[in-house]
Amino acid sequence: MRPEEVQVRGLGADTPNRFEADIVALEFLGAFCRAELRPVLAPETMVIADFSANAMHDLGFGEGQRIMAALPPANLRLFPGAP
Repeated sequence: MRPEEVQVRGLGADTPNRFEADIVALEFLGAFCRAELRPVLAPETMVIADFSANAMHDLGFGEGQRIMAALPPANLRLFPGAP
């Protein structure tokens, strides 16, 4: 999954693959910001997400904040683990 495909806008209760996550770190990279998200229900996992400058401004994201995010099913690819 690509970082820019993580959704944070327009999420409803029926949005598939929706999860709560804490913003662990933010790195400003010009037109977008790269975020490290730690899902609340899977704290050993890190999700990398890219948010546009507009989204950062509109949503007021900051490190340490808890947000709702979603992983669009059409963009997920699963691969078998190593034996």
